[in-house]
Amino acid sequence: MEDVGDDMIIGINSTPLAWGENSIYYSKLLQLLFYISIVLVLIIEEFKLFIIIAQVIAFVIFEIKVNVLLKNKDYLKAFKLNHWLGFSIMISFIIQLTIN
Repeated sequence: MEDVGDDMIIGINSTPLAWGENSIYYSKLLQLLFYISIVLVLIIEEFKLFIIIAQVIAFVIFEIKVNVLLKNKDYLKAFKLNHWLGFSIMISFIIQLTIN
């Protein structure tokens, strides 16, 4: 979303251009599906409390993105938060696997 203007100028068919006005909606939907799939993995694999806490942190990051950054159209900061999301999930999985 941050560089949609540049995409238009150079003629790249990016996702925000393809989705148009619904870009934020589809992005939120895909992120929620991601969280649901992680929760299903947690249930199936019977992960412990630590990884559930990490998932709560990930969901808090999502809420910050949606309710603060996206509402303020601060797309670059919202995008940059994704590395913390991935980091929290990866570390929680690694710790979980080493505990077992």
